[in-house]
Amino acid sequence: MKITPAPPIILKTYINKNEDLGRSLSPHLSIYKPQITSIMSITLRMTGLTLGVIAWIVGLTALITDHNVDYLVSELKKLELDDCYWTSARIVVTFPFAFHFVAGVRHLLFDTSKFLEKPQFYATGYAAIIVAILLSVCLGRIVDIREKLNEIKKEEIKEK
Repeated sequence: MKITPAPPIILKTYINKNEDLGRSLSPHLSIYKPQITSIMSITLRMTGLTLGVIAWIVGLTALITDHNVDYLVSELKKLELDDCYWTSARIVVTFPFAFHFVAGVRHLLFDTSKFLEKPQFYATGYAAIIVAILLSVCLGRIVDIREKLNEIKKEEIKEK
């Protein structure tokens, strides 16, 4: 029996071990073609996060300050920005709510075992995106429509 020193221990990283064994690394998400399923899933999670953050901000603002939402809106109106800006801002603010609502309804339909075939699944995904955009535009424009209706009523009252 011959005594020999133990071979030195070489600590290798996970990547180095797999390279030595000839294993390839898992592909990164950036090489995959975006699919409606992944986009819908990520967007649903992001809109949920956005709505949660907005709820926290509104709640903490109400707790920390003495002002209510009407006061904050009146302060924003003092900025005297163009109506196009405000309409765009309302559309952007309402999109997370609209998308999360529509995608939630889509998932409730899935829970009833409907629209689970691949063509239907993709069709409901595209429909959900379109409906969410339309809903957010309608919600964003509702203030403009209300203001125009009030102007029409004022003109009718003046004419009488």
